[in-house]
Amino acid sequence: MNPAEIDRWKPESLSAVGAACAKQGAACDATIDSLKDQRVFGTWSGVAADSARTASQTLAGEYEKHQNELQQVRAAAGNGAERASQIKADLAAARDFITSHQFVLDDASGRVSLNPIQQWMVDEITVRSPERALEESQMLAALRDAQAKIDDVSAKADAADREVAVAVERAMSGDTAPLTSSNSVPAPQPGQLPGSPLQNSIPLMHEPGSSTTSRLVRVDVPAGFTDKSLTSDLAKKYAKPVTFDPHAPGVIGKVVDTRQHGKNYNLGAGKPDIVIPFKPDTGDMNPRIPRAPGSAGSLNVSINSLEKVRADSATPTAMRAVNVDGHNYLQIDYQYNYSAAAPNNVIDVNGIKLSTTNHDTWAPLTAEQAQAIAGRGVPLPTPGQ
Repeated sequence: MNPAEIDRWKPESLSAVGAACAKQGAACDATIDSLKDQRVFGTWSGVAADSARTASQTLAGEYEKHQNELQQVRAAAGNGAERASQIKADLAAARDFITSHQFVLDDASGRVSLNPIQQWMVDEITVRSPERALEESQMLAALRDAQAKIDDVSAKADAADREVAVAVERAMSGDTAPLTSSNSVPAPQPGQLPGSPLQNSIPLMHEPGSSTTSRLVRVDVPAGFTDKSLTSDLAKKYAKPVTFDPHAPGVIGKVVDTRQHGKNYNLGAGKPDIVIPFKPDTGDMNPRIPRAPGSAGSLNVSINSLEKVRADSATPTAMRAVNVDGHNYLQIDYQYNYSAAAPNNVIDVNGIKLSTTNHDTWAPLTAEQAQAIAGRGVPLPTPGQ
């Protein structure tokens, strides 16, 4: 949430919502007391009287449910008003700090920058005295502090806005379970696979060979929440790029022979490209040449072009709210980034590998190139599986 949006906040409006809920709740109290007062039935008895008593108790229960919703909305609005007031005060303090250093704040983006004269001095003055160098260093440090203050205010505003919305939604749905906030769920560790479960999170299963995956984090977010630009406070905590250990399970895909239409490579298997039969009257002309299993005597030569793909990393692309088995989750979507080994040409003579390269040379692939290779029968790897 940027400073311009925070400026439009009105804590008094949230306080008014809380006051209205309190007033309505008091009215519910009076209605509930009346409905539960059995004295109104006097000496009335019989089937009709029993039905009336049951109906009044049922209606009283509905009013109690509504009263509970009002109490939760009132609490959410009151908490939201307090947080909004504090956040606006923090923003005012950050603006005072920015003004005192003559920096410039862009309210629409939240970016803090040097003023034109300060920027000119940094860009154009190449010879600096020790005093001037120290002054510039202090100015740039203050600029970083100013940006950090604005970023902190924006993150708090994002969290407050989101959690008030969730609290109201839960109140209206009758959900009284404790709120799971982003403060209680750890961020992923560097190199942790997107499909790997975090504390209070679950992996999302996906099709083997898919170029995308997701991570589900147990954080309550409002229904319909999306962050396609990954600029929210949640994105900064959870939507981090992941770099894979090249030796981790599933990071490197299966080796296939693209000349055999993507079949898994097995030495000595498949139909040979060249068959040279031995002459019947000569027997084994050269005992050092191995016979193919079950062969009456021939020289079988296969030329294989072996290819494989490696998943190097995963880049977050978007975030959104999802509901799984009645629980709210934050879903972070990722796109895998691949590289391919240069084709490895292997000459197979009667099941013996005679020629191959000794090491792999990897080159990064674009998304289009990865799909093209997959179309040739080279499977895309599924990290972690």
